[in-house]
Amino acid sequence: MESQRAEVLAVEDAMNLAVDALDCETGMAPMREADPLFVSDANVVRTKTQLAEMCEQMVAPRTGAVFTVDTRTANLLSDDGAVVVREGNYAISFKDGSSQEMYMVMTTVWARDSEGWKMVHLHESTRPPTVN
Repeated sequence: MESQRAEVLAVEDAMNLAVDALDCETGMAPMREADPLFVSDANVVRTKTQLAEMCEQMVAPRTGAVFTVDTRTANLLSDDGAVVVREGNYAISFKDGSSQEMYMVMTTVWARDSEGWKMVHLHESTRPPTVN
C-alpha cells in the first residue's frame, strides 16, 4: 500500500511541477479523458482537449509558479484508485513583473491501469488572491 501511495504521489508531483514550469503537454500526460475532468471555483472543463487549451492560455502570461504545500494526503480507495489532496500557498509570477499569491486546495482522483496512474478528475478551490 505504501508503494502505491508513493507511486501516485510521484505522478501527482510531476504533473504539478510541469504545469508550474509552463509545460502543459507534460503536465497533461498523466490525465485520462473524463467528464468532467476539471472543476475550479464552479468552472467546469469536460474534456482533455479543452483542459489543454485552457492550460496553454493560463501559462502564456506567466514566467512560472510555485506551490508551497502545507499538507498533502494520498488516500488509497483500492489497489487501483486514489484521492490526493494538497493545500498551501500558490505563487504565480508574470511576464509583466507582477505576481499573485493565493491559498489553494487541490483534489485529484486517480485510477491505475496497465499504463500506470492516470488522473481522472481535478478540483481546485482558492481563497481570493493577493496581488503584489
